[in-house]
Amino acid sequence: MSKIGVFDSGLGGLTVLFNLNNSNEYVYVADQKNNPYGEKTIEQLLDYSKKIVDFLISKGCDKIVIACNTVSANVSNELRKIYNEIEIIDVITETVKLINSEKYEKMKKILLIATEKTIESNMYQKLINKEVKGIATKDIVPAIENLASKKDIIKIIDRYLEKEKGKHDAILLGCTHYPIIKKEIEKYLQIKSIDSISAVSKYVDNISTKPDNNNNNLNDRKDDKYSNLEIYTTKDEKYLEKQIKEIFNKDIKVKILK
Repeated sequence: MSKIGVFDSGLGGLTVLFNLNNSNEYVYVADQKNNPYGEKTIEQLLDYSKKIVDFLISKGCDKIVIACNTVSANVSNELRKIYNEIEIIDVITETVKLINSEKYEKMKKILLIATEKTIESNMYQKLINKEVKGIATKDIVPAIENLASKKDIIKIIDRYLEKEKGKHDAILLGCTHYPIIKKEIEKYLQIKSIDSISAVSKYVDNISTKPDNNNNNLNDRKDDKYSNLEIYTTKDEKYLEKQIKEIFNKDIKVKILK
């Protein structure tokens, strides 16, 4: 059994966490105090990430998943240099491998939506061997974090994507928050979406869980006790509990990380 740390600027990384193997132990950090990350400088992103990684290491984590595209795109290599004694997994590397695989061979034109910092990094555009158009969609993360109504979410989607209808083969959700509104995005554009969840989860499970172990993920649990999971936020633990209940339908106690 591995003890794995997972972090994001907010609740978005939970889309990755809840799809990881139930046989491992997890510590999750939502840095909601500093959310959104898409508007922060590289120096700020590195500073926030280092503090979180230090905490996760202090909790005994031997592997860390950066469940944030913004951090993955901008400072993951720096984090690996600093913390070379542990494995740090970003959400971009495995996602790009998936998109470049035969599975998506027929998809030639990809629309990428992400935070400003992820788009500016040009990371996805450089690594994907297809035509990629990137759009910074900075208002989506705050809307999800604020538990915006479906009606308001659709208005935001319309504002960013109205001119993109019929122009792409697939849309890449370049932020771990975005799978939460995957159905709305796919319905609006009438195309399939790609996200980091399956690719990253498969990779983490392969390196952390023995083949003969139970392969159920955290989403498959029949109760909400989660003895193998700790969740922290840097802002308001009660509000994150509310978000988890409303979005993921799970009753999980959250701790505050100061």
